[in-house]
Amino acid sequence: MDSLYNNTFLPEGKRCNFEDLKFYGPTQITFAEPVREELKALKGKVSIIQEILLKEENVDSFCASIFNYRIGKAESLIKNLHDFFCILLLKKVKFTYSPQHGVNLWPSSLAYVHNMEIQNIIASRTKSFFTDYITETTTFVSYYIKFRFNDLFGSSFIIKYVSKVIKCLLLFAKKQQKMHIMKNSIKSSLNLLLINYLRGKLS
Repeated sequence: MDSLYNNTFLPEGKRCNFEDLKFYGPTQITFAEPVREELKALKGKVSIIQEILLKEENVDSFCASIFNYRIGKAESLIKNLHDFFCILLLKKVKFTYSPQHGVNLWPSSLAYVHNMEIQNIIASRTKSFFTDYITETTTFVSYYIKFRFNDLFGSSFIIKYVSKVIKCLLLFAKKQQKMHIMKNSIKSSLNLLLINYLRGKLS
């Protein structure tokens, strides 16, 4: 029988690389600190990146690339949503860029996604946006891992982002005529997250 749980989230959903970045190497290169005027200009670019991330079509693409994998990791839709929201709400953003794989706000927890608007902003200024990068010498895959402006992705941005994610999930459920199931599952998963957090089971 067809159900929301068994339905593929979106056709383009796919499993991506979830390995911890610390296993990549062995080459690591450090960049010099930008001057004050450049840092100010870069903060303006970060604001643009945040606006791009919050576009509905990009949130939809994020959910398509990530949620389809996570929903298959446990038997319960609520458990998958709970785990998903735990990452978005409780893990600090560690903005990471790979020319080969795209961008990632939660490396080792969620997958990389390609967004050419953001990648074009980052690509010409990698030495300014990041303090260093690591590269795998056999495959020549590079990861820029220490973003200078992670502190700008605080609670204000996260609240906006999670709100967009919830809206995206509800719109998908509506198309599948499963709005009631998704709405109740989201509520239950967030309540469970709050209970576990207050009990000290989450940090």
